[in-house]
Amino acid sequence: IYARRALIIKSAVIKSIKFIEEYEKIYLPLATYRLFGENSLKNKTVYKIFSIGLPFVLWMILEFTFRLSNIYAPPPLYTQTGPNQYQLNARAAERYFNSAQINIPLLFPQRFSKKRPKNSLRIICLGGSTTAGFPYDVNVPFPAQLKMLLNEKWPDKDIEVINMGLSAINSFTVWDWLPDIIRLKPDYVLIYMGHNEFYGAFGSGSSIGIGQNGTVIRLYLRLQHFYTVQALKHFIHGFIQPGRKASATLMSQVIANRNIEKASAAYNQAVRNYMDNLDDIVRQLSASGIKIVISTLVSNLKDQPPLEDAATHKKSVAGKSYKQGQLFLKKGLTSKAFQAFKNAKESDRLRFRAPDTINAIIKNISKKYNTALIDMDSLFRQENTLPGYKLFSDHLHPNPAGYALMARSFYLKLTDSRTQFPDSAKALNVTQLDWQIGSIRIAYLKHHWPFSKKPFNKVAFRNTYSSPLEKIAYAFVFEKHNWPLAHTQMAAIYEKTSDFKSACREYLAISAIYPKHRKNTERLINCAQKAGLWPLVEKESRIILKEADHKGKWYFRLALAQFNQEKFKAAFENIQKAIVAPELTIREKAVSEGLLARFLMALGKKKAAQKVLDHIKSYNRGIE
Repeated sequence: IYARRALIIKSAVIKSIKFIEEYEKIYLPLATYRLFGENSLKNKTVYKIFSIGLPFVLWMILEFTFRLSNIYAPPPLYTQTGPNQYQLNARAAERYFNSAQINIPLLFPQRFSKKRPKNSLRIICLGGSTTAGFPYDVNVPFPAQLKMLLNEKWPDKDIEVINMGLSAINSFTVWDWLPDIIRLKPDYVLIYMGHNEFYGAFGSGSSIGIGQNGTVIRLYLRLQHFYTVQALKHFIHGFIQPGRKASATLMSQVIANRNIEKASAAYNQAVRNYMDNLDDIVRQLSASGIKIVISTLVSNLKDQPPLEDAATHKKSVAGKSYKQGQLFLKKGLTSKAFQAFKNAKESDRLRFRAPDTINAIIKNISKKYNTALIDMDSLFRQENTLPGYKLFSDHLHPNPAGYALMARSFYLKLTDSRTQFPDSAKALNVTQLDWQIGSIRIAYLKHHWPFSKKPFNKVAFRNTYSSPLEKIAYAFVFEKHNWPLAHTQMAAIYEKTSDFKSACREYLAISAIYPKHRKNTERLINCAQKAGLWPLVEKESRIILKEADHKGKWYFRLALAQFNQEKFKAAFENIQKAIVAPELTIREKAVSEGLLARFLMALGKKKAAQKVLDHIKSYNRGIE
């Protein structure tokens, strides 16, 4: 097939060359003669202008035709999915990656309003896989955790925290997205970016790129917005033999240069490109009146041996430094151990972890444009003197505790607050299922390059996960990809064993991300009632009453919750609202009035309670 395609390309090239020759000798003079007359052929200026202008006009016609027909449109960052609704395009990365060669990283298709409500706060988070929240989903990433914290502080505000974090991209992609980001008019842009400057798309050591010159790459990215350029890309990609394996990780697919020495040409070019891109990103955002918060980057130092050694299974200079750090740690020499681990990271030629030079650039540009700065590197060290698996899931991605720490750091900066979080502060609305999902993804990663040279055995890998929790997490990661469904299934298992409190935590996780998920709210109320979590029943019943068409049974639940918290007056008022609800069946009305009788008894009004009970028997003799 590919040999045949090669012959087609060769034939097309030969025909194109012949056409160009004929164009110069025959068609161009003929067109010039007909448009401008016989003298135009003698006038070299007219002839040259026309020879240059005609192809440009033809290209413009082709571009206009493609745009009118919406053919070969560049993948947008977001699309309009409703009258007042945008949604992030999950496949926005197709603008930068060829799906025949790499597993396209996906944006979480988050929805947000097109026209912002008056009392709103819009925050956009930019970066790579850490901002996206790898290896976790939906509720664990720091943007999601940040939104939960802000919702608690400002419950009456309409808060949007839009997570544009995407694996395997770097500052070039973020730079290319800027016009679309500025168009959304965010109040704040949060930037956590820099680990992918070597191996992200168009990085100096990446398999995806067109060279290392930053100016050329930025020009190419701008040209990609033309439909005709997208058409040309589609044509070229059609002749590229697929080179990706379905089981391969992004980590292994994006790399071209596995040995980038410090101060080498590739190293210096990546640093220079990052500095130029970040400077222009911050400059444009500042000029648009958008507030910016930039964070330094963090890496796992203590528990991550140099990736170079993991890939080659040989001891490198970086490996010797890491070994030295371990010896210092055993002797209790923490400061020396930290420096040795840091040296190991800096010397690691497989540069998936950003060098300290990147953090220095972040601090300099923040100072230059007077933006808010979070020294996340120092904050992680304060939390864990030698950053390791206490806060990380792998070489650079935090675990839920680490992501929660990031969210709290951004929260304090945005709110200008001095809130003291307890040392034991955990990630909000994160369950054991979420931890297990991340654990499976990391285990999968560790079974591939650069961590392992052994062939991946999918059957053996799957068989290691046998408990109900592990099976649900595995199915989510590799098969169903439905996060609310996974948590609902886990809640159902807990409910079968009468562990209603754990079941409630699963429903609460869904509710935190999808507050308008009506079915989930109903399940949460039912579960909380069984668990005796009356404040939660009261809170969720109030929420559902705001939008429910038939309110009777929810006034009943609200009254029941208030009664069990000894809020008798409020319970009495709400049970009366339940009783008069027209949609209640006779039995439901009887149960509601029975609850009213209980309330009256609690208030010491025995005669009134007996009167209610007699009334129930008058129309429902079967009830006890």
